[in-house]
Amino acid sequence: MCIVFWKLNQNPPKGLPIKFIYAGNRDEFFNRPTKPMHYWKDEAVKILAPLDMQPAEEQRGTWFGINEYGRLGFLTNFYEEKFKTPGKKSRGLLVREFLTYGREGVDLFNKEKNIENELDRELPQKEAIRGLNIKDYLEKLSEEADDFDGFNLVVVDLNSMDSYYFTNRHGTSQKYIEKISGEDCHGVSNSLLDRWPKVEKGKKMIEELLETPYITQETFVEEMFKILNNQEPFSVELPPTIPEFRHAICIPKIDSSGEIGADTNLYGTRTSIIVIVDMENNVTVYERQLHSNFQNIVTTDEPHDTVHTFKLNIKPN
Repeated sequence: MCIVFWKLNQNPPKGLPIKFIYAGNRDEFFNRPTKPMHYWKDEAVKILAPLDMQPAEEQRGTWFGINEYGRLGFLTNFYEEKFKTPGKKSRGLLVREFLTYGREGVDLFNKEKNIENELDRELPQKEAIRGLNIKDYLEKLSEEADDFDGFNLVVVDLNSMDSYYFTNRHGTSQKYIEKISGEDCHGVSNSLLDRWPKVEKGKKMIEELLETPYITQETFVEEMFKILNNQEPFSVELPPTIPEFRHAICIPKIDSSGEIGADTNLYGTRTSIIVIVDMENNVTVYERQLHSNFQNIVTTDEPHDTVHTFKLNIKPN
């Protein structure tokens, strides 16, 4: 039961010159092995994202990621009684494929030009990814959307300052693409865009925070983490039932088996991520692990809060 918020900031608040904000919680079983935020290897383009270590390697994906060309993708699963259908593709592939989309025509290009040297191949491959039209990607995805269980996918291009929402669970039409306004804060959980009470609550809290004059980025980020950690009206002592998940931004650590102490069945908000992109295209990604001593986190270091910074390979606005 994840939740994400985002805003393309056309009119940044005073003292906080930022053009994009992302904030999201990842709710998952605590025993699912996950690698925290890191720069992916063996990709044609620099990608910063966490990575689920299940299922098999070729099906592994993520719920959030950003690449060096200012493309972001983030995902929530659509809540349905039948959560996982045998034979369907992993939904985490959607974000992974978006962040690397543009490579399909590259191999053909290299073959036609008889390019075999890896150094010579790198530039056209990067240019293909840089030149991606994100709506074209979603149009292509709509042809394959039935291969996945229900999902909400948001894709953002910080070069064109465009944002699109795609779902394969939209009433009778099922597949649905919507261009998102850059003037408002938006959110989505495990239903349709801007629907659940906790989404509306979080959007209101974020909009009020953005109206704070001369707030620093450090203060803003800490206040955003407080919003993402809002468990009201529930707590660890008074956990929500599944139908009540739609009311709590942060899901307390609960034993989904009903058997106290059964760590393999612990479920709740595992990770909070905040992304800030300023007007000079400097990116800061904050990742906070919750209840890290209970989680199956694949890393060589002890789990802890991390901050990643880099500069986008795009022109300043």
